[in-house]
Amino acid sequence: MKSPYLEICRLLASSGYSLRDISEFLDFSMRQSPNGTVREIEAMRHEINHWISNTDFDEPRDYSHSEFNETAQKVERLLIYDVGMPKSVAIEILSHELILRYPGLLLPPEGRKGFLAWIRRVASIVPEKELLHIATNIRNRSVHDLPTDWRLK
Repeated sequence: MKSPYLEICRLLASSGYSLRDISEFLDFSMRQSPNGTVREIEAMRHEINHWISNTDFDEPRDYSHSEFNETAQKVERLLIYDVGMPKSVAIEILSHELILRYPGLLLPPEGRKGFLAWIRRVASIVPEKELLHIATNIRNRSVHDLPTDWRLK
């Protein structure tokens, strides 16, 4: 079992923040009482959950010319085309990584509209920069962890 300390360190390491930003965060949180930082995190979680619970994921939107469509296409290219990952596996892995990064996050269901539609809905509740960062990390891990010997079926 991993300790919460190591889990939080892993989250910070994969967050995309610079070491300087992380250092400033740690310095600031050490100057506050530990309860102050925890209360602030708790308040942010409450805000996120409130926003998510008031978001209608089935609301029709025009994504054809939006930034959500571009993000969805980039995620699709990273995971589906670059790695060759099945869409269902990509959704599963992305969901897992997002929930690790945002505990308590309520992700939209897959739905029948497909992978790109699901990514667009996720991009409406998760910062696009974070979504692309997570997809890039998954892609890099998948590409670099591929077996060196091809097996014949």
